[in-house]
Amino acid sequence: MRPDHCTPDASAHSKATNRREQDGALGHAPCSGHVVQSEAFLRRQPGDRTPALVNTPTMYNRRITGARNYGVDRKHNKVWFPGVRRGSKLFYGWVVVGGGFICQIITGINHQGFSTYLPLLEEEFGWSKTLLFGARSLGQIETAFLGPINGYLVDRLGPRIMITAGVTIFGLGLVLFGLVHSAWSFLAVFLLMSVGSSFSSLLVVSTAINNWFRRRRTLGIGLATTGLGVSGVFAVPLIVLAQEAVGWRETVMASGVVVWAIGIPAGLLMRDNPERYGLLPDGDPPQSEGPQALEHGLTSSAANRQIDFTPREALRTPTFWFLSLGMALGMFAMSAVVVLQFFQFEQGISLTRNSAALVIVVMSVFNIGGRLIGGFLGDWLSKRVLLGGGMMATSVGIFILSGASDIFQAMVFGAIYGTAWGMRTPLSNAIRGDYFGRSHFGLISGYSMGLSSPFAIAGPILAGLLADARGEFQSTLYILVLVTLAAAALLFLAAPPDPPGPSAMEGSQP
Repeated sequence: MRPDHCTPDASAHSKATNRREQDGALGHAPCSGHVVQSEAFLRRQPGDRTPALVNTPTMYNRRITGARNYGVDRKHNKVWFPGVRRGSKLFYGWVVVGGGFICQIITGINHQGFSTYLPLLEEEFGWSKTLLFGARSLGQIETAFLGPINGYLVDRLGPRIMITAGVTIFGLGLVLFGLVHSAWSFLAVFLLMSVGSSFSSLLVVSTAINNWFRRRRTLGIGLATTGLGVSGVFAVPLIVLAQEAVGWRETVMASGVVVWAIGIPAGLLMRDNPERYGLLPDGDPPQSEGPQALEHGLTSSAANRQIDFTPREALRTPTFWFLSLGMALGMFAMSAVVVLQFFQFEQGISLTRNSAALVIVVMSVFNIGGRLIGGFLGDWLSKRVLLGGGMMATSVGIFILSGASDIFQAMVFGAIYGTAWGMRTPLSNAIRGDYFGRSHFGLISGYSMGLSSPFAIAGPILAGLLADARGEFQSTLYILVLVTLAAAALLFLAAPPDPPGPSAMEGSQP
């Protein structure tokens, strides 16, 4: 039956809308020129970033311009965009994963590449290790404040805007890094780099992938985050070679240009979620309640339900705190190891810079393997058990580093530590989606990462203070072994939370 408001005499606008629907560019059910809004759309709450499965023409035209350039293959639940052949069976979620992969390469330039500059800055300016390591802590202070804000912004603005803005700011920071001549300018530039990096960080990438995938979210995040390992394999050795060939200033400024060249296009590839285009996560075919529903891509309410916690509900669960504190202690260890490793390689083990860079390459290769292993296993086995086991393996790797005396032992450290820490990355982000849902993933993750920031701040500072006071690094590494074991215990305790109630079911709000 047609609704009462449908009339035979459709307006010109309605006729144009129907023509676009016939071309396959719009996912709306025609009703004499009127758009029938889905039940999910009618039940959306104010401020809900998860769009309806079926949007109004106004919403559609505001977000997607050019009906002949964008469309949906509803039979296979696929989307095509410029550069993707019309009718292609490529699920666009994998394009989002590719964009996240590039963003993680850029993250590697910041996190792993940064440590290669520290000995050179110490040599040129005579700065203390406390100051140099403190720059990393300053970046974490920024994360502590911006983590929840970034989560809120990515839920509201979407990853496309966030990543594009982030890589632009980060590239500018790298260019300005090559012009510093004082400690204050160095700290100011590093803070700018940290802001840009956080806008295009794993939080933003994970939010995008979490929206496009449910069953395969761990695999998607795992594949995207291998970009960090790839950066370590290729970017770090190239940075070291360039530093020796042309100088560190020219190298870091050229890195900024590279970030712009690959990062801005990656940001433009991102899309918020599949529902905006009438699709379902994982590329699943529509669940119909009849031929008409199947034709227009509508899903049954039961098929589209997912438990979603609000930020307040998530914060009230013990699971949130076990996860967050466990990962916070892990970040304490990781942030210290990042700034310690090159000094331990060169001054503790007496490796050359090229040999030290080779250890980073080995670590990065195994880090890639760990992310893939975590991505595949996380969709089949308990993420909680895998996280706890990976953190225990991290402690083993740090213990080996503390007593390493040659390059072979350093490479064993790199293999174990790289694999264990690589597994952690996709698992820690995917488990938040499993436990707390999609609707507020960015903000909940932002709170969790903000809680980690004080620990990540303390790690490099403690490492710098002990290194300056004792002239060695073993004391700090022994402490980090104990810290990672405590983190593993907390992660094992992070059992799935109880559902918050019927009101949290997606699409079930009155």
